[in-house]
Amino acid sequence: MLLPDPERPIIISVPDSLWLPVYTKPRCEKVLAEYCRRHGIPCYLPLMKRAQRYQRRTVKTYLPMFRSYLFAQLHPGTQSVLMESHKALRVVTVTPEQEGQLIGELQDIQLMEAAQEQAELIVLPDLVVGT
Repeated sequence: MLLPDPERPIIISVPDSLWLPVYTKPRCEKVLAEYCRRHGIPCYLPLMKRAQRYQRRTVKTYLPMFRSYLFAQLHPGTQSVLMESHKALRVVTVTPEQEGQLIGELQDIQLMEAAQEQAELIVLPDLVVGT
């Protein structure tokens, strides 16, 4: 089981590379994140802590916040290495302007991920996809 890193990746803009969403095969997010780490590709997989009771004990698991998505910092040479994993289906292209907005949102998600260590995060059911 892949646990959250004590040192979360620093998400900043770097010349000649972009932070991009990567669409993965179903239930392969953690495997692809480990593949990226082994190959030196900076990546970020936001995880949500979930506690479940089994018989008399509570088991904590970490599930991806966004199913089938991982965020990776790619430059033209690393995209082919990522696709060789056979776990990534496609890389979502964004413009440099959109990347700036994505970086800001990923930094906010990192803050939420850190906050879940002190309190339980609850996803509201009235949130609509795409908003």
